[in-house]
Amino acid sequence: MEQSKVTSSHEKLSGMHVNTWMLDSGASLHMTGQSDLLMNPKEINPMSVHLPNGDVTFATSQGMVRLCDKFTLKNVLLVPGLTCNLISLAQLIDDHNCGIFFTNDLCVIHDLPSRTPIGAGERRGGVYYFRSLDSVRACSITEKTKGDLWHSRLGHPSVKVLRSIISFNNSMLDTGLNKSCDACLRGKKTRDIFHISEFRAFEIFDLIHCDVWGPYRHPTSCGDRYFLTIVDDYSRAVWVFLMKEKSEVSRIFKQFIALIERQFDKRVKIV
Repeated sequence: MEQSKVTSSHEKLSGMHVNTWMLDSGASLHMTGQSDLLMNPKEINPMSVHLPNGDVTFATSQGMVRLCDKFTLKNVLLVPGLTCNLISLAQLIDDHNCGIFFTNDLCVIHDLPSRTPIGAGERRGGVYYFRSLDSVRACSITEKTKGDLWHSRLGHPSVKVLRSIISFNNSMLDTGLNKSCDACLRGKKTRDIFHISEFRAFEIFDLIHCDVWGPYRHPTSCGDRYFLTIVDDYSRAVWVFLMKEKSEVSRIFKQFIALIERQFDKRVKIV
């Protein structure tokens, strides 16, 4: 099993796609083995690089590589003997101040300040290969995919963003994109405000407010998934009690009432 994994990885890096660039999360720097791709090359101190077949070589120069009109890689190492082109995700994020969103079959590279897409990637054989936005727009879609599916895959972007990534035709967006996406509506909707009550308590514990929240998807280290919040209307003092089950509210509330009577010599009048 381990041998098959090594062989598969070596085949992916063995030059089957010499004219394409692979998005590599394991590479610390951009690398290529083709000197004709470098622009403005300059010599650097020899840097050791381990090749996929186990050999060690040295990179002695670096330069820029233009992937498309609007996308240029900086400080790309020229590695003799390397039969593939690697884009380091770490260096890409640092140099371009961008974010990368991955799905099962594609990825989108977007500029963080402007939130606009600047590149894309296509998954083939378990590897993501870089594709410029121009090439993505130029690809014909043999099978129509509903706009809702793309809207969901790409993290619920607007119609404007969808058009900038893929050449959706207008009819597809108008008929295939659900205008009332439940996730989008929930994310943008705000709760109704609580109106300020005209009644205020005159002494502590004349009126207390209680609320139970949960269950939360991640429990605490003690296994608690709920919490009970108690607020005194007069002093605005707050007590929070963690609970494993919602059924613990009655027991905790009785203990709280007893605590108030012992510690403050007061009785709760209204809940």
